[in-house]
Amino acid sequence: MPERLSLGLVGTGWVTGLHLPVLRRLDRTVLAGVVSGSAERASAVTGRWGGTAHTDLGQMLEAEHPDAVLVCLPPDRTAAACRVLIERRVPFLTEKPLAAGAADAEAVERDLEGVDLVIAVGYNWRGLDFLPAVRERLAERPARLVVGRWTGRLPPPPWWRHVVESGGQVVEQATHLYDAARFLVGEAEVHGAASAHSPRADHPDADVDSVAAAVLRFETGAIGAFVNTSVLDSDVIELELISDGRRTIVRMHAGPAGPRWSLVTDDGDGERETPTQRDPYEVQDEAFLDAVEARDPSRALCTYADALATDRLVRSVVAATGSRG
Repeated sequence: MPERLSLGLVGTGWVTGLHLPVLRRLDRTVLAGVVSGSAERASAVTGRWGGTAHTDLGQMLEAEHPDAVLVCLPPDRTAAACRVLIERRVPFLTEKPLAAGAADAEAVERDLEGVDLVIAVGYNWRGLDFLPAVRERLAERPARLVVGRWTGRLPPPPWWRHVVESGGQVVEQATHLYDAARFLVGEAEVHGAASAHSPRADHPDADVDSVAAAVLRFETGAIGAFVNTSVLDSDVIELELISDGRRTIVRMHAGPAGPRWSLVTDDGDGERETPTQRDPYEVQDEAFLDAVEARDPSRALCTYADALATDRLVRSVVAATGSRG
């Protein structure tokens, strides 16, 4: 059996619970060190998954010397960790978004100038196994209208409901829709957007916008309409691609056991829904490990430069609304 890669983990929140089972199934890594601001949370992870608990990233790197690192921090803390890893030349996969604020994301990009380092960004929808079928359908009949919907509930982490910590819903959640649209249809420009904030009785401290909508024009000529809200008790999360006589929908099903995805097609004779056969987190993490082993940054499903293009698009949406997010 090939030697396993030594892996460091930064962050112990909800998304780590999606990565760690995937990494165990892949059986290509050994968890060497876990970093959290809470020693108890770090120890809870190491107690189940292995490795040594740390409360400081630099300390973990010095003690464990991991071959690669997984960054799963809230957005306002992500860029600082990425910059440390770039300085130490440690390959890493960081969850989206790149940062809560644009300046931090751009600062990481400047740090990368002239640096040959494997970096992946967690736009995991790119790992959906039915995307080749979506591309075939779009090659036959290009999308005329792209409709993105991320409508659901307020996520539980306290940091999420503060713009300075999360960036807001467009930046932190709906970014998946904008990234998938870029990936499948092409680049786009924002032609208008609006948003609104309404006080929440359950969380009066929340300052993220409650609703937002944007209109885009893609380089292909397709028009995009994207909406998001966090005021519902159930979720509708999907990207619909409307072509001549045809609908193609990438749908995410949120649930307590984690997200699931399916492909919905309708050629005028009714909807057919096909679930994904493989967890896109597994596809994404496998591609990252392949890139690390081959020392080939291009093998990552989403590079930092590509993710930054999505980041700039969603921030253009937020700017067009005239709000902070």
